[in-house]
Amino acid sequence: MKQNCSTKFKVGRIFRNPSAIEDVSSGIFFNCTIMSRLLIVALFVGCLNGLTAVAQDIKKEAVPGIRIYLDARMNECKRKNAMYFMKVDQVEDGEFLAMVYFMDGTLKMQGFYLDPALETAHGDFTYYYENGNKESEGAFDMGAKIGVWERWNANGTAKAERYYTGYKFGEKPVYDPDVYPEYPGGDPAMQVFLRENLQYPEPARINRVEGDVFVTFVVNKVGQVEQVLVRNSLDPHLDKEAIRVIESMPHWTPGTKDGNLVNTQLGMPIKFRLDEAATSR
Repeated sequence: MKQNCSTKFKVGRIFRNPSAIEDVSSGIFFNCTIMSRLLIVALFVGCLNGLTAVAQDIKKEAVPGIRIYLDARMNECKRKNAMYFMKVDQVEDGEFLAMVYFMDGTLKMQGFYLDPALETAHGDFTYYYENGNKESEGAFDMGAKIGVWERWNANGTAKAERYYTGYKFGEKPVYDPDVYPEYPGGDPAMQVFLRENLQYPEPARINRVEGDVFVTFVVNKVGQVEQVLVRNSLDPHLDKEAIRVIESMPHWTPGTKDGNLVNTQLGMPIKFRLDEAATSR
């Protein structure tokens, strides 16, 4: 018995008395219960936050095939307040085609985006009046208008075109650099590239269409060729081929102005001749 009391006494040095063990045990159980409840609450709140985040993503992202109602400012709204509705389809290359309609089903706008949230416009866009006539037509590049945008009045008569560079302020292409961009190997190498890569479109060959397609393009600060535009259209097939071959060029040595690399706009005629290889002057 003394030995047992001694054992209890040794334990009692920690807990002061044997009954304290039950009190502490109860306290431990109580604290564990609280912690468990707090953990459950935390997990529940976490789940709610996760569901809320997903719900927000779903709300922000356009779901293909689902009709979304828009107000006059193109903000999502309830049907009773809508002036337009939108449908989105995902196309084969992963882009998203957005089509906005007036409430009577007349097409208002169609264009391509890179993301389901429809934040980055990229590709061809066309806008229409409510009577079905085109309002404007052009292209976006990574969210910015680029190139020539054609515009019309509601009665179908043409308005003045507008040209957009797609560049942020301070990054617009220059036309008079101190040092012009250079094709790798110079003009002789570029002539060889064009002779070896330019193809005469079969429809144009059959119809015996020939002539010059004048294109402009930008050699950016890292030497990439971009913003290739046809300035005088000769034939849709020849225009497309001229753009294709210019876009396929290798990197150039970029131009400079005041000692700094700059985006430089250049232009050249692409000559299509039936009796000789298509070349550039």
